[in-house]
Amino acid sequence: MSVAAKRARKMQVQQDLRLEKYVSHKFVGKALEEIHADKLHYKTSADEDGSYSDE
Repeated sequence: MSVAAKRARKMQVQQDLRLEKYVSHKFVGKALEEIHADKLHYKTSADEDGSYSDE
C-alpha cells in the first residue's frame, strides 16, 4: 500500500489535516499535497516496513 493511501485512510478516520488549504477534494489528493509540501516523512522500501510518520 502506498504512503498516500495510508495517509488518506488516516485522514478519513481521524479528520487529521496538516495543511490549511487543499486544492483536491479527495483524501488521496490531499495526502499527495501533504507529501509534496513536506508535511509527511516516509521510509523507502529499503527501510523496514515502508511506513510514514506525520511529525
